[in-house]
Amino acid sequence: MRPRDPLTSTSRRALLAAGAACLAGCAGAGGRSGDGTASRGNGQDGQDARDDASESSKSSESSESGGGSNADGPIRLPSVEAPGSPGGEVPVREPGTTSLVEFFATWCGPCKPQMAELRELRESFGPDELHLVSVTQEARPEKVRQFWERYDGTWPALIDESLVATDTYDVGGLPTTFVVDAEGAVAWRHVGGPIPDERLARAVRSAAGSRDGDGSGDGDGSDGGG
Repeated sequence: MRPRDPLTSTSRRALLAAGAACLAGCAGAGGRSGDGTASRGNGQDGQDARDDASESSKSSESSESGGGSNADGPIRLPSVEAPGSPGGEVPVREPGTTSLVEFFATWCGPCKPQMAELRELRESFGPDELHLVSVTQEARPEKVRQFWERYDGTWPALIDESLVATDTYDVGGLPTTFVVDAEGAVAWRHVGGPIPDERLARAVRSAAGSRDGDGSGDGDGSDGGG
């Protein structure tokens, strides 16, 4: 995925980490509105999500190179050892399979109720239908493991300490959720949360349907939040 004028890793880490100071666990660099929608570090509103998704949907697998253990393929990141999370390297997206990639943090307020919605989604789709991962830039696996156990995670939690995936997907607020089709193009993007599992399921089915030539569902490629 080709980010627009990406921040340096240091700057992006500082912006994402700034949310930790929010009493309610603000959703990212620019804070959080009353409906859980995250704003970007430059203070723009949810319209950025529509603009970014329009550009991101044109992305290709080649722009994912350079990260993880395989520079010629999709990014692979270490996962924490926790329920549903194997403890080894896991691809951020799975080629040939629709993928949902959530960027989160343990201090992020809206990320906590989002866990229940993602768990329902995981139960609705088999692993051959949906590759589901959550990605955090936090460098303390034990803290992520405790979060996973407390909120009943049942899918891989990945550590993006070097911000390879965070930069690639141009994440500026938390939570940010992507649905990526089997060819690696972003089909849907949402900033903020929690997102009901039914809404997530529609986005997943739309991405899978687009591959088969069926454009039914939520498939406008963007969702500004709310």
